[in-house]
Amino acid sequence: MERAFASGEIWTRPEEDLRAFLDHLNEEGITNERVQHRAIIRALTINHIQMQRILEAQEKSNRITQFWFMVLAVGGLLVSIVGVVLGLAS
Repeated sequence: MERAFASGEIWTRPEEDLRAFLDHLNEEGITNERVQHRAIIRALTINHIQMQRILEAQEKSNRITQFWFMVLAVGGLLVSIVGVVLGLAS
């Protein structure tokens, strides 16, 4: 974990590693108050990374859903126009 934070590779570590880091931070007993803040900040950073990944996945899913709703809306509009044209032509 020290290496991952020092090198900045924490941002690209897989989800399993992040969970293991959080487990370690939760179980680690830190008696020195001068360094307790580091564990808290690291846990918050890991939570931020996890939340960012969840939001990115949700955004991707929403874009796909939005695309299909637009396809359906355009299709419905085209069907309505064809219906009006055929109704007027009759």
